[in-house]
Amino acid sequence: MIKLMRSIFALVAVALVVAPGVGQAKDEKRREKPKPQTRRIESTGKYAFKRLQRAQQALGEGDAAAAMTALNELKSREAKLSDHEKAMMWQTFGYAYSSQERYPQAIDAFEKCLKLEGGLPPQSITNLRYNLAQLYMVLENYPKAIENFEIWFRAAENPNPDAHYMMAAAYTQAERPRDALPHAKKAVSKSSAPKEPWLQLLLSLHFQLKQYRDATGVLQKLIARFPKKAYWLQLAAAYTELDDKKKALATMELAEAQGFLVRENELRNLIQLYLYNDIPYLAAKTIEQGIADKRLPNNAKNQEFLANTWLHAREREKAIAPMERAAEMSDDGNLYVRLGQVHLAEERWAPARSALSKALRKGGLRDAGNVHLLLGIANASESRWEPARKSFVAAAKYKGSAQSANQWLSHIEEELTLDEYEEELEQAAKERESASAETAEGAAGS
Repeated sequence: MIKLMRSIFALVAVALVVAPGVGQAKDEKRREKPKPQTRRIESTGKYAFKRLQRAQQALGEGDAAAAMTALNELKSREAKLSDHEKAMMWQTFGYAYSSQERYPQAIDAFEKCLKLEGGLPPQSITNLRYNLAQLYMVLENYPKAIENFEIWFRAAENPNPDAHYMMAAAYTQAERPRDALPHAKKAVSKSSAPKEPWLQLLLSLHFQLKQYRDATGVLQKLIARFPKKAYWLQLAAAYTELDDKKKALATMELAEAQGFLVRENELRNLIQLYLYNDIPYLAAKTIEQGIADKRLPNNAKNQEFLANTWLHAREREKAIAPMERAAEMSDDGNLYVRLGQVHLAEERWAPARSALSKALRKGGLRDAGNVHLLLGIANASESRWEPARKSFVAAAKYKGSAQSANQWLSHIEEELTLDEYEEELEQAAKERESASAETAEGAAGS
């Protein structure tokens, strides 16, 4: 709303003389300063005319003090003035106060002018009503601004885009977006080259009213004429709200190609869209690039994110290095556990043992019993029975892993018993062979 109010202030500062209507030129240079225009008519007396003329000339020269002097001279004889002269006086007071940014006094002067019904021609009264509405906007009195704008619209013929924009702004500031929307649309549709603030206002109204499809149309116009980063991101957000993840991704990819995604959250949005669209490989590559060019912090969280994304892409080998980096950076050993599980899935027993051992040394584990169990499995898989037995004994001390650990211990005992039996058989065979050899030697000697 700050940008909206700045735009409103700019419009009010341009001129408080003629309201926009049929056949008015849009000459911005001629609207730099308020230049009240009056003309001598029969009902204006010589005394009033001279002072009004002096005041107008002074305002035209930027001398508000001289204008106020002339007007105060006229006001001193207010009781003798006709309604027309009083109306002209208060109207010019309003312009003088406006030129000094004394807006409450300007409003009071214009209100007094309007009370003098018949004091000014109908067109002048209509223009004055528009000026009054603008001043109420500056003072953030939106109900009064709307009241005067509505009266003006009933009298004006084919109002131009500026008027519709001001009316839309008034309704918007009064938190009446549905009333603002038709005027915002007309401001845009009546202009061959809508101003950026007009499109921004229309866009904000569509977003407020959750009209995301309409918002995309406005954003496309903004991007075509004012290709700013914010509009690309808002367009992607609108497509996301419409659950059109493909268009959201395409928009974010174009934004990335133009170098707009410089913040961490912006790059993360692109990565998430890759994942939503089931393109984990490009998500992982984007994470790698983000860490490399420092748009993403090189921390345990992002290294784990990268590893998980590679796993999602079924690239286990590529997941190992970032998982190792994440585990090293982490404050506890849980990521070493995850790394050990990856190695176990690939039957890499030695790297699995190394990772799980590091996990136990680092500590802070969510399930220490399971880590002992996994380490025991890694040892048992290579028949390292004694280290395996120690790990299973440690795992059996935890409720969650006790049953599995005891089953493995039973298995080890069976393996060891079988090994011992095989050793006994082997020893007996050797003894038989030795006895046979001795018998043969004895027979030969006899």
